[in-house]
Amino acid sequence: MKRQFRVAATIIGLLGATPAFAFFGTVSDHILLLTSSDSFDVKSGAESVFDRYGGNRTLIDVAAARLHTELLSQQGERLEEDTVAWLAKAVGGSGSRRYAAVLSDAQKHGRSRTQYWAELGIRRMWKSDEVIRPEEIDLAAIRAGALERVAATNIELQERLRVSNSKLVRQTAERAFFLAAYVDEYTLNEARRLLREDHLTKDIGRVQALGWLCRLLGRAGDSSDIELLTLVAKEVRGNLRRHAREAISKLRG
Repeated sequence: MKRQFRVAATIIGLLGATPAFAFFGTVSDHILLLTSSDSFDVKSGAESVFDRYGGNRTLIDVAAARLHTELLSQQGERLEEDTVAWLAKAVGGSGSRRYAAVLSDAQKHGRSRTQYWAELGIRRMWKSDEVIRPEEIDLAAIRAGALERVAATNIELQERLRVSNSKLVRQTAERAFFLAAYVDEYTLNEARRLLREDHLTKDIGRVQALGWLCRLLGRAGDSSDIELLTLVAKEVRGNLRRHAREAISKLRG
């Protein structure tokens, strides 16, 4: 129990000090995704860890613990098979023997794709680290630490959506989309303001950002946004129109 507490405390201590990266977020953001009950969120977090954060032990530890939790589930597979496979891929992609135990379990008890990535991860191990027992990682405590930063994250999102730098606005809009479950009404209002004011822009980066914001409103689930999205869909063309229409369809169920 003491070791479990130390692992959780070490991870929580890293959350506030981690800067925002390219793609869509911080270590704290990724932990929220990896510990979510939503299969899309978990898969998005695992893909990001595999693609960009394979050397981040904090995130690999969380992915390994989540994979372990799914393998032990007595309710059938709570996450989609592809999501669990991505967890195995992210853990195996670290190349570390630290995760030999959880990958061995995934190879034995996972479904076909999960078994494939677990076996590949075991074959590619090259870092001689101490093997960790994933049950020692307290996911609930780690998630609680990440949730404590949600208010600060929303303030940061709002501030960055107001800047003139199109690239930063696009990255922020993408980050907000993936964190849709944690975005507050003030952040959503900033998204609505940008869509209302800028939807006729010719700036490519800005257009891409607005596409992400349409998708964010679709995930947020407020049907009152259909009116704004309908306006956008009528007055623009290309991908932004497509994103607006898809968001409308999602809101209409």
